[in-house]
Amino acid sequence: MKTYLKSFITLSFIVLLLCSNALYSQAFSEIGTTTVSSENQQIIKGLGGGLPWPSRGSGFPITEHPEGMKILLDMGISVARIYWHNQYLMFDKNGDPTDRGKAMIDGFVQEVRWLNENNIPYNMDGGINNMPRECYFNDPWTGHLLPEYEPAQVKTIMHVLKAIKNAGLRMPLVVTPFNEPSAPATPSNPNYPVTGSMAREQCVRISKLLRNEMNRADFNDVLLGYSENGQPMYANFYAGNDINGKQDAYGGLFVNVAGSEKKWPFFNPASLRYDAELDAAVGAFTTHSYYPGVDDINDYVDGYQLTGKGRDNWMTEYCLWGGDYNVVIPNYNQELLRKFISDIAFFKFNYWQFWNIWNISSRAPCTDILCGGNDRMNRKPAAYYALAKIFKNIKPGETYVRRLTTDLPGLTVTDAVAMDAIALVSPDKTVVVLVNSSSGEIYTHLKGLYGKSAEVYQINGSSNDLFDTDMTLVNAPKIDDGVISAIRLPVNTITIIITDKGK
Repeated sequence: MKTYLKSFITLSFIVLLLCSNALYSQAFSEIGTTTVSSENQQIIKGLGGGLPWPSRGSGFPITEHPEGMKILLDMGISVARIYWHNQYLMFDKNGDPTDRGKAMIDGFVQEVRWLNENNIPYNMDGGINNMPRECYFNDPWTGHLLPEYEPAQVKTIMHVLKAIKNAGLRMPLVVTPFNEPSAPATPSNPNYPVTGSMAREQCVRISKLLRNEMNRADFNDVLLGYSENGQPMYANFYAGNDINGKQDAYGGLFVNVAGSEKKWPFFNPASLRYDAELDAAVGAFTTHSYYPGVDDINDYVDGYQLTGKGRDNWMTEYCLWGGDYNVVIPNYNQELLRKFISDIAFFKFNYWQFWNIWNISSRAPCTDILCGGNDRMNRKPAAYYALAKIFKNIKPGETYVRRLTTDLPGLTVTDAVAMDAIALVSPDKTVVVLVNSSSGEIYTHLKGLYGKSAEVYQINGSSNDLFDTDMTLVNAPKIDDGVISAIRLPVNTITIIITDKGK
């Protein structure tokens, strides 16, 4: 009887063990493996955003708004953008500042001083719409700056640069002479210059002229940016690409195109349309990343990789524009992070800047303002905290971008306009960003890490009503032979893993 009982207990234990193993295997049968590549892409040199739109109603200058300065510093920005486009009658027809322009330039100097004090480098771009109406064509569809006022346009930017220099402040890293030359401004104000798409040849002429004037004024170390367009399709066009003769409502911008040539002919010595003077003048490439298609990004990347010659690649303005200031798209926070990942992994930008991190002209968050708001509530959405976690844990100039691979079908890791995974590797830590944009919860092993331990932070990326709530530390796992096992990724979460070592 004892022998029988002993055998029964042993058999029961074996059955229980087998059942347990089967249940365990079933529970984790769908666990995936996500691997950080060992190959470095570009170096990240700055992550940040634009200072407020240059009007008092937007919070300009930011130095008069302690709450705005705190939000930017708490976010950990490592680069800032100062701009003054579409500021009508800021300069007269000779390119000299009006009283309004002098006050605005004083505001820029205050902001630069604050940036200098906090060791934050910056870039600047002017605007094509800052002089009197007589300087522009009057046709709202085909109008642009009259050629005889191109020197005055360049002079407007020189006034700002000289004011900064005369104040004894550090100069900008990059200056671009205008913002979005493809985009017409057609406001109702009768004193506002009505402009249309700038001709490609004019964009080239003004860029060369500004470079020559900066050299003459001893601003040789300030890089000239080219061409600050609103989306990669236009950036490719202004670099000389043919985009199949496409025309649009801007008035035939693409009528005069080259014969099916791509890869940025103006900067490509192998092209008959190579412009050696322009190539020598340009020190960095600047664009915005609105409305991209995969083909447009591929054309941009192909042109940049062929002709970049080590020059930095700047994304100087992006927001999750939904077409209506008062409507925040579903999953706003999640989708903003997915676009950030695509910009860094696919476009391969060295610098990335959100359009307006803080502004008080509209409700916030809205499509183009992250924090602040005209109610002065300074609500900080989930995307603010997720970006801050990234911004504060990279070392500008020492952080490399790495791709990830995965066997999970729910994660987009290949080239797309919105992606779900990226790694940023600096000498002392690795930051991995994972966004679960799939329809359900997933688990993944994470391989290719360095160090002994990590911290895993998460935040809900689907809630547009989640404010002033930082990311939650959900786990502090050990790293075993470069692997963290079974990271849980709830649906719609933004997950950021920070290790105690990089490479």
